[in-house]
Amino acid sequence: MNGLEIALVLVIEAVVGAASALAAGGLCQATDLRRTTIAMIGAAGGMALALTAAQIPGLGHFVGYVGSVLDAASYATSGLTFEILFGAGVAGLIGGAASIGLVSFAYRVMRS
Repeated sequence: MNGLEIALVLVIEAVVGAASALAAGGLCQATDLRRTTIAMIGAAGGMALALTAAQIPGLGHFVGYVGSVLDAASYATSGLTFEILFGAGVAGLIGGAASIGLVSFAYRVMRS
């Protein structure tokens, strides 16, 4: 994948992670955080999970091996496919919701 394709995948991960964190944050309402803070936590969580999933051999081809050495293998075949876009979206969704869930849990533990 070239630089523009990698940037597109990272943007998808961040946007979907932020949206899922906002949705999950609205459901649990355990923190006094602003919506922008929740969105940033979700975006970071979505990107972190996708970058972690890229290192797992069975999941790497779904998120495009972003940032790994194996990305060079798909460079010649223009590796941006529907599978990669869908995998990046799912990784962002799960990562964003999980990150705000962890922050919410830590907030509840520290308050009690």
